[in-house]
Amino acid sequence: MGWSETEVPIDGDELKRTVSRFRVLSDWEIEKRFDKRMDGSPYTGDCAYSAEKRVAGIYPWHVGQKEPSDYLLHEVLHIAFVAARGSREREEMLVQDLCKMILVANKGESL
Repeated sequence: MGWSETEVPIDGDELKRTVSRFRVLSDWEIEKRFDKRMDGSPYTGDCAYSAEKRVAGIYPWHVGQKEPSDYLLHEVLHIAFVAARGSREREEMLVQDLCKMILVANKGESL
């Protein structure tokens, strides 16, 4: 599907890298999405998911607005929390992965 004038593309490699940081998402299929509303306008700045099917999509950011630097991470985190919900083991994996990211960002220092 081509890009419309109201969509800003999501980098597929960046999406894969971001998703790969979360072990709770290893059995999920997460992709870029380009769905339209009933009025024909695109969904933007959001994600959608089915926990039962373990699939999710992330919509592009809004054209004409600067994309927040954490947009993709923000949406992937929404999906990761859903993936961890209801499983103590998966919650623990998510917390461990978040702690690792924070320590790396802080060059080994705890908050």
